Amino acid sequence: MEALDFASGKVRLLVVEDDPIQRALMREDLTSLGQVDAMGDSESAIARLVPGGASYAAVVVDLGLPAGPGQAAEQEQGLRVVTAVRHGQTTTPVVVVCSGNMTDALRAKLRTVGVGSVLMKPFSTRDLVGAVTRLLQPDHS
Repeated sequence: MEALDFASGKVRLLVVEDDPIQRALMREDLTSLGQVDAMGDSESAIARLVPGGASYAAVVVDLGLPAGPGQAAEQEQGLRVVTAVRHGQTTTPVVVVCSGNMTDALRAKLRTVGVGSVLMKPFSTRDLVGAVTRLLQPDHS
């Protein structure tokens, strides 16, 4: 894998976060790495991630996206986005952000579906940019 040229702005990232303030801050934090698309719900993100849709160098998703009418529980919405990433773009790194309790069972489930990093809220700009940058390194495994 070639080293990514963050300065060129050609690296494209997706942020999926329902809180508009958090979403804006995360988008701003990550613009130093490239172009950032930001979505507020799982359905919009999944529509972007369908095969043949947008291609992203990395995806950052809030695990606790709200469930819409007739949808599974909140935690499942974030997992639906991760599953969509894995379905269409199997090697795309995923960072999950979450608040609340992170059980060992949930952490294991996230590893199983290919999540590369988990950040607990609140986190710093340095933590977020560092997690994404680490996952985009050519030697990341």
